[in-house]
Amino acid sequence: PGGFWFPGDGVFHPDTDPPGVYAYVVGDDALCGADTAFANISVEPALQTALSATICAGETYAFGAQQLTSAGVYTDTLASALTGCDSVLTLSLTVEPALQTALSATICAGETYAFGPQQLTSAGIYTDTLASTLMGCDSVLTLSLSQWPLIQAEWETAAPLCPGDSSGWIELIGLNDGTQPFVFQLQDHPPVTTALFDQLPAGLWTVSALDAEGCVAVWTFTLDDPPAWTRDLE
Repeated sequence: PGGFWFPGDGVFHPDTDPPGVYAYVVGDDALCGADTAFANISVEPALQTALSATICAGETYAFGAQQLTSAGVYTDTLASALTGCDSVLTLSLTVEPALQTALSATICAGETYAFGPQQLTSAGIYTDTLASTLMGCDSVLTLSLSQWPLIQAEWETAAPLCPGDSSGWIELIGLNDGTQPFVFQLQDHPPVTTALFDQLPAGLWTVSALDAEGCVAVWTFTLDDPPAWTRDLE
């Protein structure tokens, strides 16, 4: 026949019954009587272990059977190889947000801005992600890129009046866009503040205009000599 533990309800409950001396009684019939054994029972508490960890936003932390992505306090229970009792792990998980950095820059129309692996030529909002050497988490850069417009112009030109002379001229007119004041330059001549270049012989001429933001517009003109005069002596 089976036995029972005393005192109590016949079953020892390690989770709720206190440690102490208990009797285990086997048999209670009239022929054999009952056998009683006494035991001093101690209850080993579960091993409590506190852990902490930090991950970056978007990462996953493996904790037992759990795949954690949010900050919080989590528990897991393991069977202890040392005492045979459960080991309760309590994890405090912190999630570090990505480092957000806002940048701004302005380029001239036609220029290129290097932003990480991107070569940008248009105004807009751009992002790039870098691995942070400080916390190990990503650093997200947000760039607001603006663009200065180039100087726009119309022009008038005149070729030399006679072959080989220097009576040609170039003038930029109807200047707009860009940021004043403007500075003009004819090839390697000194910069000037007027957009009229005269006393030019025939040839290929380059005129540049620099505005207050440092943006440069360039135009190329060709002045041709007129045909040489000929006289029929007959």
